[in-house]
Parts: sequence; C-alpha cells; structure tokens
Amino acid sequence: MRAPGSVVILRHSYAPGGFDPPDSKLDDCSTQRNLDDDGRAQARRIGEAFRKNGVEVGKVLSSPRCRCLDTARLAFSRVEPWRVLQGALNDADLRKSRLADVRQVIAAHRTGPPLVLVTHGSVVGDLTTSRWASSWSCAAPRTEPTWLRGSCTSSKTVSPIRLMTDRRNE
Repeated sequence: MRAPGSVVILRHSYAPGGFDPPDSKLDDCSTQRNLDDDGRAQARRIGEAFRKNGVEVGKVLSSPRCRCLDTARLAFSRVEPWRVLQGALNDADLRKSRLADVRQVIAAHRTGPPLVLVTHGSVVGDLTTSRWASSWSCAAPRTEPTWLRGSCTSSKTVSPIRLMTDRRNE
C-alpha cells in the first residue's frame, strides 16, 4: 500500500441488517441502516492499523450513505462523499455507468498516497468480481493491468497490513 498510486477499497464497517428501508433518505441518517457499536469500533481499528503501519492515505471518497461516511470519518478523520460509490442495485444501466466512473478514477490514480474508496459490498463485488461481506478490504498497488484481482483480504486472512479487524469473525 505504500507504492505510489495504490488504491484501497473498503466495504463499510458492520451495520446490522440487510438493506436500507425503501423510504430512506440520504440527508437523514435516522432513516438508514447505520453502524452499531461494533461497526464503529471496527472502523476505528481500520484507521489504527493504517497509522500503526505508517500508511498515510490520500483522498478518501465515500458513498453518501451514513454507514460509509461514518466508517471513513472514524478510520481516517476525513471524507468526501461521492454519489457514484452508492452503487445502483436496481438499475442496470446506472450501475454500469457508476462502475465505469469508479474505474476511471481508479485508473487515473497513478501517483501519491493511497486513494481510499469506502462503499458497499455490491460495488466492491462488481469491481473485484468477489462476493463481499462485512470485514473485507482490498488494497492493491498498481503493478499490472489486472492489478485488482487477488489483492483482497478478509479478517480471516493475514495481509501485509491487517486492515480488517472484526473480532466476531476471528
């Protein structure tokens, strides 16, 4: 992750439940699925792992959903909401367009400290062709055209920097 142009993709920390209610609103966290105490602690541990290992991150972009913004703030103390990272489960064309936007930003990040993207399991799955659950991260230096494949870790694997620390899964 210290290699210039690295990208870190995080699924938000633990938030109980499955999906937001149909009437949820982006500007009202009380209508959304949110991090619980375990999720907030998990997000803090992510940031601690970065700091402990001397990894300074660059830009931190996040889905505008509160659970993603909170994960980013708790881990990195800063975040820029980016609507594209919200994904689009029920609109195939919008989903494809948003994924293209994300891939374009990833491709353009070629130098500097790691770019961090905090998003949802569906988006991470689309980007990495992996199924994602809570406690997954992806950190990849840019080394080849298929740089994202095979660079993902769960809390049950040992990686150069153990990012995900969901104690319930250990």
